[in-house]
Amino acid sequence: MKQVIVFFISFLFSNFNQEVKGQVVGMVRDSIENRKIYKASVCIIRAKDSALISFTRTDSLGKFKIIIKDSGIFLLRITFPEYAPINDTINISQSSVVTNLGTYSLLTKIHVLNEVIVRQSYSAIRFKNDTTEFNPDSFKVRPGATAEDLIKKFPGFTVDRNGIITFQGQNITSVLVDGEEFFGNDPTMATKNINAVDIKKVQLYDKKSLNATITGIDDGVTKKQLNLVLKEEAKKGYFGKVEAGTDAKRFYQGKATANQFTSLSKKGIYSAFDNTGQNDMNYYEENDYSERIALYDGNSVGFSTPQDEFSSDVIGLPENVSTALMLNQKYGVNALKNSTVNNYAYKKQSTVGKEENITTFILPDSVFISKRERNFSADKFKHF
Repeated sequence: MKQVIVFFISFLFSNFNQEVKGQVVGMVRDSIENRKIYKASVCIIRAKDSALISFTRTDSLGKFKIIIKDSGIFLLRITFPEYAPINDTINISQSSVVTNLGTYSLLTKIHVLNEVIVRQSYSAIRFKNDTTEFNPDSFKVRPGATAEDLIKKFPGFTVDRNGIITFQGQNITSVLVDGEEFFGNDPTMATKNINAVDIKKVQLYDKKSLNATITGIDDGVTKKQLNLVLKEEAKKGYFGKVEAGTDAKRFYQGKATANQFTSLSKKGIYSAFDNTGQNDMNYYEENDYSERIALYDGNSVGFSTPQDEFSSDVIGLPENVSTALMLNQKYGVNALKNSTVNNYAYKKQSTVGKEENITTFILPDSVFISKRERNFSADKFKHF
């Protein structure tokens, strides 16, 4: 009989040891008055599936003890009315007998609110008066994407293969960078050369007509305009373009541009050559390099250039070489208002040709043939 009793007691202790892997103990107190908190709720949650494992409350001394049957990673959560909850991660190993978590100090909710830090989060699209702002971080684009690739992701926008931007069927003919033209008024200069990752926000708004801007009287005529606001660290860079062509026999043409910008300056150089007479500056390049404009305190004075007559009435094969420079520099205490725009351009055209005239005179009894040849060359220079 004694052997049966001893076996039964051994069996009970064996089962108890298999079920109880260890104990978790600790204490909860008030962080301000340092008093023990009675009947605070203590929960143990399994981390991998968020299942509630055990639950208890602190005693009159603020102490708690929980028996955990399994080993692994668990979440500890302590709550009490009028106090901010505490969450902790605990690791119970198979060899653990007692895990002492020490003392947890609870903060009152009022104390937590006094020290809270509010971080503002921006939505994908914001409306501020008559301006719509797009947050680039809310639109996913491929690595190395340009501003044009980013704009294609915006709702209501389309961009064709020539870079023409349309918003709800209305063409956007002006794209600014930080509120200014980006190397002229060609929208693609900005959209094709600025990286999407460098843009802080994109603004869309209605631009009033020139007459309304000058007179201050709203005539109801507006155009959609985009403004790319760059991140502070991205307000510098450089870009360029090279294009060339030839028939490998007689005709050729080529063009190259290089531009560099910072937050206070814009610099550009343009060079072109050809013998086709079809490689002159386009409309946007003329605005960049052919007009000299001085700006001071928001006022502007423009100097127009005479119409280019190099390619009109040309006899012979023309060879053209063009070079132009542009510098836009901000200065002074208020660099947003004080700036200068300086341009210089040089063009040379050389023409070489041969003129041949054959005249036939028919008389009643004879025929006379007159032949005249003239070789010529000419050079034209122009500074503007």
